[in-house]
Amino acid sequence: MELSVIITAYNEEKTIVPLCRKLTEALRFIGDFEIIIVDDGSTDGTSSALCSIEDDRVHTIRLQRNAGKSRALLEGIDMSRGRFIATLDADLQDDPADIPRVYNKLKRGFDAVFGVRVIRKDSFVRRFESRFANGFANLFLGETYRDRGGPVKGFRKTVLLTIPRFDGMHRFFPTLLRRYRTTEIEVNHRPRLYGISKMRRHIRMFKALRDTFYIKKLIRRGMI
Repeated sequence: MELSVIITAYNEEKTIVPLCRKLTEALRFIGDFEIIIVDDGSTDGTSSALCSIEDDRVHTIRLQRNAGKSRALLEGIDMSRGRFIATLDADLQDDPADIPRVYNKLKRGFDAVFGVRVIRKDSFVRRFESRFANGFANLFLGETYRDRGGPVKGFRKTVLLTIPRFDGMHRFFPTLLRRYRTTEIEVNHRPRLYGISKMRRHIRMFKALRDTFYIKKLIRRGMI
């Protein structure tokens, strides 16, 4: 298998089917790919929407409870068969057309590719929170990544198997893979059409700051 695209979904019943349709169209020139959708304990009609997708290239994982994005991603990674892995969110804010660009960078020899949302289509508060968390992590960890929390990413699967696993790891892939050959590319970002962000602001900020200190501890111990 050449490429596995992992999508994490939580209460995205209105977006998941259109996303799969757009993604399979974007990947039509990649002959051997699979799409893995991890339903992270949705309580709406996401599960029923997934059952309506009739495509052998689309596989689903249903978590019994909402375990969080990192756990959902790990479930998808463990199920994946591709030598390359790409990720994006299920809310249609990410552009499926960026995934072939990520894949091409991996084919050129990069171990990881991180999408940078240059023009964010989120609220001012959401953009401020993201920039604050990103800037704090860069300052504290001595790095210069522009958008470490961007959902659009790509990896060589073998490198993902070498990093520590923990809740919140999805925010720190650039740091966890700092010893490998990585690059950033600018990606599209679109307004949210349905639903709202699933995590309360104060919880999201607390977890981001907590995880930054944990990452620093891993660096001091020489674990990354």
